[in-house]
Amino acid sequence: LSWEEAGDKLQLEHRLVVEEIERRITPFCSSLSVAERPESRGHGRVAHLATAVSGTLAARRHILELASTLHPTPAVGGLPTAGALHWISRHEPDPRGWYAAPVGWFDTDGNGELAVALRCALLKGQEAFVYTGAGIVPGSDPLEEAEEVDLKERTLLEALGNPG
Repeated sequence: LSWEEAGDKLQLEHRLVVEEIERRITPFCSSLSVAERPESRGHGRVAHLATAVSGTLAARRHILELASTLHPTPAVGGLPTAGALHWISRHEPDPRGWYAAPVGWFDTDGNGELAVALRCALLKGQEAFVYTGAGIVPGSDPLEEAEEVDLKERTLLEALGNPG
């Protein structure tokens, strides 16, 4: 999936997320670099755009402080964040639990590496509860969004050994 292949809707989704991450993290950095173009990352039949964001912290910070500044990203929490999260809490039937949570490691000095668990599963015995989603922006087509979620769910179930 190239930037051009992504189309207007996916480009808008991606741009909104990257711009908000840049806005939130800039106050912590003495320098910040955001790649001009995203790269494509594929996982099975699912591909997504990823833009490298790197910087130098202006002062020592614990990774959990940075994570709390960034989480949830607009990819899962919407924009404007407070209003979107309020709407989500009132309209989604089940709590999200660890969906889209930062996962990774950190040491006693606060160094670490975290990633967003955008597609994840909770395993309980022989059951798997899979969590995926789709970005909703102006111009989103509900049927296309449902197909995207279904594809992500099937890919995740296949990775867990269920051919669906």
